[in-house]
Amino acid sequence: MKEILVNPLRVFLLIMTALLLLQACDPYGQDEFEEQMVVEAFLTAGRNLPEVQLTRTLPFNRAYSRSEAALS
Repeated sequence: MKEILVNPLRVFLLIMTALLLLQACDPYGQDEFEEQMVVEAFLTAGRNLPEVQLTRTLPFNRAYSRSEAALS
């Protein structure tokens, strides 16, 4: 035990590791879902402008379906 306390670098690393482990375990409280609009288009050099798609975000517990998320 004396060897660990003698080397200040080891003490520092032990403290930093303990703090990292304690901070990494902080659970994230999920915010309430808020629907957002998404504008999507993939541009390619040298080609005409593509069709722009307008969709909305879906809650995390629903499977993504482009037809369900699409806006007109």
